[in-house]
Amino acid sequence: MDVAEVLISRFTALCSVLGTVAFLIGFVTPWWLKASALDSTAGLWRNCVGDHCIAVVRLDIGDWLVACQSLAITVLITSLMTIAVLVAMVRASSDSTATNARYGAIATSLITGVTVTVVLLIYYFQHHVLYPEEHYTISFSFFLVLVGGCLFMAVAAILAIFSVTVKLRHLARNPS
Repeated sequence: MDVAEVLISRFTALCSVLGTVAFLIGFVTPWWLKASALDSTAGLWRNCVGDHCIAVVRLDIGDWLVACQSLAITVLITSLMTIAVLVAMVRASSDSTATNARYGAIATSLITGVTVTVVLLIYYFQHHVLYPEEHYTISFSFFLVLVGGCLFMAVAAILAIFSVTVKLRHLARNPS
């Protein structure tokens, strides 16, 4: 592996770790949406009014929330897979192993970023359908999940661009 590939591997691994941490904090906290008038917050796992919180599994909100929770768990798994593949890419002893790991990292980080987007869209719009009279604003947990998803999309884009660059360099050296 050349110096550029090592640096890009380490940078994307760092972005993936930061994306996972941001996602994980947003994943477990109940501040996805906030209603100022009611002093209430809503999260993926708990809804709170003042200091009193209730697990949303006890509420009959609908299948959309179960879908969001399931997809969020999928994001957690794919984000950890991305980190593992990027570590394998950094430690690869051959170019073919690094290339295969890079393609795996592109796939897992893209799946992670797209799934985060789906979770956020379903959660936000479905919450507004259920509670149209309440004015909810996006709160910091929602934002952290968004940041995590954006970092994974950036990882996929950086690795895809780098893969094209490597391929073009290889074709320039070996035109046949």
